[in-house]
Amino acid sequence: MTTQASQTSNGNQKPVFTPTGVGEEIAQIRKAREAKRGNIANSIDRRKRDQLTPAKGPSLMSYALTDQTIAARKKELGEMIYFMEGLAARTNITTIFAQPNAGKTLLTLNMLIKDVEAGVIGRDEVIYVNADDGGHKGIEKAEILINAGIVPLVIGENGLTSNKVLEAIDAMAVSGEAKDKVLVLDTMTKFSDTMDKKNQRGFYDLLRRFTVAGGTAIILGHTNKNRNDKGKLVFAGVSDPLDNSDNAYILDVASTDRLSHTDSEGYTHHNAKRTLVIFDNKKKRGDNPDELSFEYITWQGAEYTELLDNVKLTDADAAKSEMMRKVRKDKAKAKRDGMKDDAISIYEVLVDNDSLAKTEFVKLANGETGLSLARVRKVLAEFNGVYWADKKDKESASANGKLLVPVNHPREHGREDAPGFTDDSQ
Repeated sequence: MTTQASQTSNGNQKPVFTPTGVGEEIAQIRKAREAKRGNIANSIDRRKRDQLTPAKGPSLMSYALTDQTIAARKKELGEMIYFMEGLAARTNITTIFAQPNAGKTLLTLNMLIKDVEAGVIGRDEVIYVNADDGGHKGIEKAEILINAGIVPLVIGENGLTSNKVLEAIDAMAVSGEAKDKVLVLDTMTKFSDTMDKKNQRGFYDLLRRFTVAGGTAIILGHTNKNRNDKGKLVFAGVSDPLDNSDNAYILDVASTDRLSHTDSEGYTHHNAKRTLVIFDNKKKRGDNPDELSFEYITWQGAEYTELLDNVKLTDADAAKSEMMRKVRKDKAKAKRDGMKDDAISIYEVLVDNDSLAKTEFVKLANGETGLSLARVRKVLAEFNGVYWADKKDKESASANGKLLVPVNHPREHGREDAPGFTDDSQ
């Protein structure tokens, strides 16, 4: 046999055999093994040389802070100032996560406008980059913000792109123009890929350079559509936004209800919606609040300035109670929805057998549907008075004798719409 060398995936040679003498074959095998050992030895020697060779560049000690540099930086940065009701702080990165239409933009702008009015933030220090709205809505917000002393930028207007925004942030950090500026990016997905760790790391490194230069960054991002097993919202994408933020909040809707609302011109809107929300802190580096609650009112045809005027701070404890009630209600609804198919199966058996005693029907439904006896009893109890109802069996010798009679077909009636529905989630 003769051998020919072929390359493996790791670059080593692998013998390939063809018919010839055995001695030559053994020699080729030994040669391949020696070559492999030589490659390993060379690799080890190279690592040793790398460890012994001094790295080029300055020592870490050259970057160490001193009493003089610390004093200079403290003077340059000034006092730590909290704003947006304490959600954000100067020279920090604050990220706010929420589902779409939860009110994160409305609430953020409402708080910033009030801070500018109060002098907590100077006029033209806030730069709001709107990558969510275009056309009429973008221009409407821009006009409101200019009058409020906030600098508006809209992606697509004046040739502005997301990449140009990122380039300008870097330039402001290098030039020192970032100092005292409050940058708001709305929303994160327009400036970085939330599913790419490398991209997110680069994005937050850029924001950190901006804050080190004396600026402040507020990033509005999205949560996942689905909640976790505790009914809580979870931010979308990789963990870097939370890991690299100084402060992070999830904004969630605690409750909504309909009401009549009279606007500033005296018109009454009978189908207005009041929304109660709560900011839940997920990370903080200072005296930021753990929770903060607001309510706001919206109605069809409302101008954005009217919506801003109808935001107010509320009791966080009350909002939290509302939130817990909502979570319990959602869980109860999910539980009922999970029983709906079983209820349909049981109802269809009941329609043809509504003269049976309840105890006998449970056994029949068990056999006809394949559901366990315990499951049949659970579904019957859950939807009693909605899809079916108990009826006294006059012919029964037992005082507790009952018949089941159909009331509403599950395919045609939702639980909330059906007669006798009560909210048992409280």
